[in-house]
Amino acid sequence: MSQNILIQNVILIHFTFVWWYIIADMGVDVLEDLAKECNFPWLLSNAIDMPDNDDDEEKQLGSALPSKIIEWQGVKVYIHIFPYAL
Repeated sequence: MSQNILIQNVILIHFTFVWWYIIADMGVDVLEDLAKECNFPWLLSNAIDMPDNDDDEEKQLGSALPSKIIEWQGVKVYIHIFPYAL
């Protein structure tokens, strides 16, 4: 997986999506480690890390973002990942 991140960092990826196999097969810790290696954000909308107690806040699983605004050829583009249900 690390070799893919090296390539994506070099070709200036604006963002990537979290694929479920990363979470299901490798775990959230691996997702967070991979995200730290990237110079671009990971997007994921429908997976929330629930707090252990009432004092903590909900946060996106793996510190992924639900949306991102990028500028592409002078135009701002809003990217949002819509949750889905099976």
